[in-house]
Amino acid sequence: MKGYLAYRLLRARAARAVHETLGRAAAFAGRSVLGFGGASGEPERILGVSLQRIGDAVATEPALRMLAERFPGARIEVAAAASRERGPAMGAVEVFAMMPQVKAVHAVRGWRDLRALAGENDLVLTFGLRARDAWAALVARGSRGVAIGYSWGGRGAALDRELAPPDQIMLTAEEARARRARPQHELWADLLWRARLVDDDEATRRVEPPRLVPGEAAARDALALLRERDLGDFVAIAPWNDQPHYRWPEERWVVLVKKLGRPAVIVGGHSPEECAHAHRIAVASGAISFAGLLSLDRAAALLARARVVVAVDSGPAHVARAVSAPTVVVFGPGSPLVWGPPGAKIVQRSEGCHGCRQPRCYQERRVCLEELTVESVVSLAEGLLDVRV
Repeated sequence: MKGYLAYRLLRARAARAVHETLGRAAAFAGRSVLGFGGASGEPERILGVSLQRIGDAVATEPALRMLAERFPGARIEVAAAASRERGPAMGAVEVFAMMPQVKAVHAVRGWRDLRALAGENDLVLTFGLRARDAWAALVARGSRGVAIGYSWGGRGAALDRELAPPDQIMLTAEEARARRARPQHELWADLLWRARLVDDDEATRRVEPPRLVPGEAAARDALALLRERDLGDFVAIAPWNDQPHYRWPEERWVVLVKKLGRPAVIVGGHSPEECAHAHRIAVASGAISFAGLLSLDRAAALLARARVVVAVDSGPAHVARAVSAPTVVVFGPGSPLVWGPPGAKIVQRSEGCHGCRQPRCYQERRVCLEELTVESVVSLAEGLLDVRV
């Protein structure tokens, strides 16, 4: 374990050195070609660049809402990561389609999609911490406007205005508690204050949690589906994360559904592995699996009607809270203070191996999740069942 963590630290330091030298030189050359940006006055067109996953996209909603309030005459659009496997209208693109303040969503599957947006916007904000996020903002702004975002470890060199993020990036759960870290959605709101796009720092610290609004058609379709299956009083589970060490053991979900004693539905994405995972749980527990069958807005409308949602640390957990569903989230390697959906009940070990924030598990078994009992999750879920009548 110590050897692996030492390797990760060395790699991080090497990456920072590369970004601060070669990366900065390349960024200067790129900005020399495209121009150094210099939009002034209030922006009329604002582009948010979010090449992130579903949960990260949800967390940007309060910042976009604040921009709409601060610049009521501006048109706000978003360039969002699209699913290569499922088509340009899927993935994080679906999240921004549920934000009323976003007037258009542009699916991004490659640099060509970003270049098509160049020269159209006065202000380009990147919601990401990687070097490619900064380059994406630069390409999307083209020769006009100004690109702004966080620069973490030199990764934002391509931006016209690099802003230092709060000192809480990539924290373990214990480090986040010690530093009293703020949730992810507040970090993006804080970006607006650091860029002087909003006037009041306190406003960013009081920012409301993310909100998503499924359309009327999505709400009608979800209600029709529930009536067709005679599901008036149900619980929902979202058991999948693409990273294996973020998943609670499959058999625990089966026991959970049986212990809750209510009709259960499973929501999830469209990958064959995820659909097969959901199918196995459904067969063993008697739940109904909608994995792979619903668009995200339909799934969100369905989650909004659930008595309680139980999910792993994943995109559906954030979507559930953003539509005000009572939610329990099972955490393992993640840091709940930063990445937990606001208002959700969190289940995570408080001692031993937990919240490491590593990209893979270096233990012989996933202790952080395998030692979380069904009873601990059921207890929180049952406490939320009476929240919604």
